Amino acid sequence: RKALEENMYYGLKESQFHFLKQNMVPAVINMKGEIDFDPVTGKMTTKPHGHGESHLLMHKSGLAKKLKEEGYEWIVFFNDTNPLAFRFLPSFLGVGKEHDLETLYVCVKRKPGEAIGGVCQVNLEGKDLITNVEYNVLEKLGQKHPEPVDEEGYSKLPGNVNLIIISLKTYYQTLNHTHGIVPEFINPKFQSDGHTLKSATRMETLISEYTFLLKDCKKVGAVQCERLMCFTCAKNEISLGQQRQAKNLSTETCGACQFDYYHHNKTLLEKLGVNFEQGHETCTLEGIKYDIGPRVILHPSFGATLGSLEEKIGQNVKVSSKSFLELEGDIVLENFELDGSCRLSNRSYHRTTVDGHKCTTGKYVTFHPIEKNEMVSYDDVIRG
Repeated sequence: RKALEENMYYGLKESQFHFLKQNMVPAVINMKGEIDFDPVTGKMTTKPHGHGESHLLMHKSGLAKKLKEEGYEWIVFFNDTNPLAFRFLPSFLGVGKEHDLETLYVCVKRKPGEAIGGVCQVNLEGKDLITNVEYNVLEKLGQKHPEPVDEEGYSKLPGNVNLIIISLKTYYQTLNHTHGIVPEFINPKFQSDGHTLKSATRMETLISEYTFLLKDCKKVGAVQCERLMCFTCAKNEISLGQQRQAKNLSTETCGACQFDYYHHNKTLLEKLGVNFEQGHETCTLEGIKYDIGPRVILHPSFGATLGSLEEKIGQNVKVSSKSFLELEGDIVLENFELDGSCRLSNRSYHRTTVDGHKCTTGKYVTFHPIEKNEMVSYDDVIRG
């Protein structure tokens, strides 16, 4: 709350923010279910109950009912580690509206073994469900029944990225009937002996299992999108990223998320006619290899959707493969050429056209591994 106040709610009104505090649940230390206690303080160890509790909190707080009464039609749940969730959100909402869906999972291609659940049709006690099945469950099932894959090795089960769109038309009634209590599960992490816990574990819930609460899943669907257009992730420490890259999986480190963000923006501008120099660099940071192209940052004020971006790109716009380009505000580029670093910002209410400008600064944004004893910020440390 303090961060929001200090940043003036990032341009929104204070009334547009609602705070729902998640509960903590007891953690157990072994497979007997014995509760863990701090040996020094004697206090019981507690951990979060999982993001599935969002539905319970939406019901208990009355927020689901309030939003529906205020005329809102949809609610969107997303992971805060995914900065690419919003660009094509209007398109995803359009899919939900066109097909009159109650729940829509936004998905990407996934490979068996990735830490991404799969959207499946399952039968539970005679009831057909369309829901997300977590990756650890799929991994166990795959030991006896390998996941079906296509010719490129991708699973035929769409990968759930926890970008879930729910119609408020039925959400409030469903929560009122079920109190928003989704199924619980436990996902213990074991040491090498296979039965000793690495750390205390607890019961969790998943936001994606909202469909368990529906009377039926006739209006539940999934839309699959190019990964770079809707999903990246900054959740793994560097050592885990190294292990994942060795298995040919996405590293999901902070560094990978940053470069995915650049590539996402570059791809959008390229689709709109910007001529980017072919080729890219590679660099290795803390043992993880990254492909690095143009460093492109597009502020929401420059364009929030592909349609709004299209208005800003004119003819003959060229950018070299090593350049850094940041665009903010109502700016149109025409006959623009960049080889170096350039930040264009227009914070006025009037459109500005940059026409016939050739920027060759010879200065580039580069990346290098952190040297021993080098004084750097925590932001740099977690990127390597």
